[in-house]
Amino acid sequence: MRLSRRKTTAGVKSLLQSVQGQVRGARKAASDENWFKNVPCVVSDVFQALWRDRPVTALKAMLAVAEALPDRSLGSLDGQARRQAEVALLRHVIDILMNGARALDVSQAATVPVLDGVRTRVDKRGTAYDYETYEVDRAPRAQVRFASLADAAALRPGSYDAVLFADVDLDSYPLSHEEGPLATLAASLGREGVTLEPAALLRVRFGHAMQAARGPVALARVTHDRQARECYPAAVWTELRAHTEAAEAAKAAADAKAADADEAADDAKAAGTDKAKCVGEGDIVRDFDPAAGEGLKCERVTCEAPQHLSAEAVPYLVLRRRDGEGEDAPLVPRLTSASQIEAYSTCRYAGSSRIASSPSPSMRALATWRRATLSMTCWSTCMLVFRRRAWSA
Repeated sequence: MRLSRRKTTAGVKSLLQSVQGQVRGARKAASDENWFKNVPCVVSDVFQALWRDRPVTALKAMLAVAEALPDRSLGSLDGQARRQAEVALLRHVIDILMNGARALDVSQAATVPVLDGVRTRVDKRGTAYDYETYEVDRAPRAQVRFASLADAAALRPGSYDAVLFADVDLDSYPLSHEEGPLATLAASLGREGVTLEPAALLRVRFGHAMQAARGPVALARVTHDRQARECYPAAVWTELRAHTEAAEAAKAAADAKAADADEAADDAKAAGTDKAKCVGEGDIVRDFDPAAGEGLKCERVTCEAPQHLSAEAVPYLVLRRRDGEGEDAPLVPRLTSASQIEAYSTCRYAGSSRIASSPSPSMRALATWRRATLSMTCWSTCMLVFRRRAWSA
């Protein structure tokens, strides 16, 4: 579709209908071993339904595809769970548009924008496969439950062997709460709700969630994102780390004052089992390295910001020109447009010729043949300089 930007709506509809017909014909003629033989192609039907403001029709077509897809098309291990999540989400959205919108007496078009925040729940027991025999490994394995912080805080104390908090950074657990139009409307009517302080709420929820573990509790976060920007830890991370360090310091001071050295050593060993550990990137690398990081060299480099260029890259990315007459004139950055930079990167001599022959305001008064003469002169000069440099090299 993107090959021609002049494609009209009718052209898009015709192209989608053609693609849908071709795919349906190919799947109908496919053998029974083909995974997608019974999977409908609805690329045109969905577009037509959305164009006619019929979102339920489009979602039902998408649901038919999700129900017909084989589990292994979405993954060998978690394909069934992924497909069930798609089916459950589509059914939930269809129920909202058909029943929820009718109950609130709003149109489906007004309900569509709020579907971005819809969540659904899928409960699926995972299975492991033996890739040599392609049989299900039914040996007892550990069970893992994924839950939000609010759900984890409601768990019974000591109900799980361990608890892991992922992405404990400021973006995942902010200290601010958004006030939308509902809060503004409630304030205007004098019906403000109860607002909980975010830091206190995080302390309470983290405390209850940590009590759900009978064993260790781990907090994980990333220090830098994919663009090498620093990610700051959540406030509860800093508070827990400071509290742990203070408790360890107090314990060490108490052990130092103990009169009996053997008793102090026994207490230290007993306390070492529950001692908090801070695992860094080096420990993770050693865990994955078969040699346990022996002889591994670690270097920390400073990444330049996207808007900054290193000194080595400037000669290749910034065009320069002579500021004055003569070859000894200083070089200054040339102010060029994006299209001129493209032409220069393709061929610097052709780009210079196009820049010189472009109808700038100072050259519009020149005749066509004069601009052509100037362009040829620039081209000849560039070639002459190129030959001199080639011979001197």
